[in-house]
Amino acid sequence: MVDEETGKSRKTTVSLYWLTYQTADDRVLGVVLIQADDLIDARLRANRGKLDQGAKFAAGYELDDEHAALMPEGARGRMLSPREAHGLIDLIERGA
Repeated sequence: MVDEETGKSRKTTVSLYWLTYQTADDRVLGVVLIQADDLIDARLRANRGKLDQGAKFAAGYELDDEHAALMPEGARGRMLSPREAHGLIDLIERGA
């Protein structure tokens, strides 16, 4: 799809993003899985929804379709604990 104002191609589907947050002393606080148009949009949505709990953003990644499909609905749209996030990493590594 082309943006009428800029004439540039724009994405028509949303992706699932994995956002990692840290405490003030750089320990992992948790992970937010959120659907968004791009990484900036994902961070803004997490902030507006207070999903980031005011924590420091550490890293963010767009999940490809294969890995996004592995993420349970109940894990999306909330802050996951480090333990929950590690469980999802295990799921990705097993590919099941």
